[in-house]
Amino acid sequence: MIQNYTQSIRRLFYPLLIAAFFALVLVQSCKKDDSNTTETPSNGMVSGECRITRMDDTSVIAYTNDNRVSKISTYSYSYGTNSVTLLDNTLFKEKIIFSLNAAGYPINRGIWGLEPSDTLADELTWYVYNSDSTLALSRTYLLAKDKYVFDSKTVYTWTKKNLTRVVEYGKDTVNAILVVNLAYDTAKVDNRKANFEKMYTFNPVYTLDMMPKSSSKNLLTDMQYSITGQAPQYYKITQTRNAKGNVTQEVINTLAGVMVNSQNFLYECKD
Repeated sequence: MIQNYTQSIRRLFYPLLIAAFFALVLVQSCKKDDSNTTETPSNGMVSGECRITRMDDTSVIAYTNDNRVSKISTYSYSYGTNSVTLLDNTLFKEKIIFSLNAAGYPINRGIWGLEPSDTLADELTWYVYNSDSTLALSRTYLLAKDKYVFDSKTVYTWTKKNLTRVVEYGKDTVNAILVVNLAYDTAKVDNRKANFEKMYTFNPVYTLDMMPKSSSKNLLTDMQYSITGQAPQYYKITQTRNAKGNVTQEVINTLAGVMVNSQNFLYECKD
């Protein structure tokens, strides 16, 4: 069972969660440019379209013939009519299944271990959306023997098509255990279509063709987060973009200028 493991990973990686909270790494419709790109007649891409193929030196992103993600790092992706499955046989050794609604948005997510005895999901999360399809709320339940018990909920606030606040509550649903505030450069549109929030942070995994309207419109510039019992932390986010506006590097620094996270992005484009 992965229940205790995933909970400990969640707490262990809280600082990394914040440092890379909005690591924007997936592309469906980026602009073409000759910098940091290679030209390829990739199946499923339209003329002038670019997509990310690598983050830094280790996270390779592969695609299916119809231009959907098939692999990110150690996770492989498979698609059903109303579901998306992520499978990792090497690092976290887990299976994540998203069930989708008629519009293609996840309505729930289950996480299983890979042992033969893991017939029930160790964790279930349910998603609720606003009328404009932005994410409003998620609730997580953990398996306790043969039943599921409520663990936490997360509330999402959007302003002018940007995610500006995330609040996570524990079992009492009253006292926040994590608050994240986000600010953006509204003059710069983020060409990357979807956000892929690192899976071990247990926030929604945004993949190609999932939650496109739940991605922030503009480029993130500032982040402030507070964990219960700790002083608030503040970060500045800067991006390097090529001539056509595609982000090739994203850096997160403390207000004192100390770098806490950096990611580089490589693209492939179709003529």
